[in-house]
Amino acid sequence: MIHAQWIPLYQLHLGNGSTVAELASVCLMDAGAMTRTLDRLERKGLVRRTCSAKDRRVVNLALTSDGGAAAARIPFALCEVLNASLKGFSEDECNLL
Repeated sequence: MIHAQWIPLYQLHLGNGSTVAELASVCLMDAGAMTRTLDRLERKGLVRRTCSAKDRRVVNLALTSDGGAAAARIPFALCEVLNASLKGFSEDECNLL
């Protein structure tokens, strides 16, 4: 999963952005980019989109069970990446960063 996909996935997991417009705003993305990202996440079975019963122009978002599980792993994966990138640095060097 790439950066542009895990940020919206994790924001949904945190409860930030229940619609495409809200999520785009939270993730600092334009609506078109968010729609393309959600297309990919939906194809992967991680996100589900439904039209609002009150306003058909509004698209509501929800994580699937697979999406929730993937989002819950994101902080751990980021820690692993950070730790791997700092491997070989001394504690003093890490503190300088």
